[in-house]
Amino acid sequence: MRLLLLLLAAAPVAFSQLSFGLKAGVPLTDTIDAARSFSAGYTTNTKRYTVGPTVELRLPWGLGVEVDALYKNINYNGTTGLYASSTTGSSWQFPFLLKKRFSGGAVRPYIGAGPAFQHLFGLNQVTRYFAGSGSTTTGDPMEVGGRSGAGGVLEAGFELHIGPLKLSPEVRYTRWGSPTFLDTFRRAVDLNKNQAEFLLGFAL
Repeated sequence: MRLLLLLLAAAPVAFSQLSFGLKAGVPLTDTIDAARSFSAGYTTNTKRYTVGPTVELRLPWGLGVEVDALYKNINYNGTTGLYASSTTGSSWQFPFLLKKRFSGGAVRPYIGAGPAFQHLFGLNQVTRYFAGSGSTTTGDPMEVGGRSGAGGVLEAGFELHIGPLKLSPEVRYTRWGSPTFLDTFRRAVDLNKNQAEFLLGFAL
């Protein structure tokens, strides 16, 4: 009973340390690497934006735990001597970061690191055949051998307070350890394992 009372007493304090917001930015690298092989040519037309919600639990000594859900667009085209295909979809990335803020005035620099997970949603591939006018549509593109991946994230930025609003410009680098795409044409299209992006966070 005493433990329950302590938890109830601590709950408002813990909740007051939660910060909710939004992150938006620009990928500095392509989500997908596309190349040309002897049998197929691929191009990528990924739209360069990243956006999603963020929540952070602020801890003592300038520490914090942040969790994001970031959306990215996926768009690539493939061509062989027999057909042309167009594939669209979305990538949701979920970084879990341990952050460290450094003392300062109105501007507080910070760094962070942690694991990240990725999953592909809503994949749609339309294939048009040159011999005739036929076409097919599938939600299971042949280039995609797996829809989930994991990796690690490093970030650096600074936090600026404007009244109750906290602005956080930052640069992130993500190294994906497990590929999402398993290409059948000698790796002509694959997940870019090294991804960098600029993000601007807005939080209360």
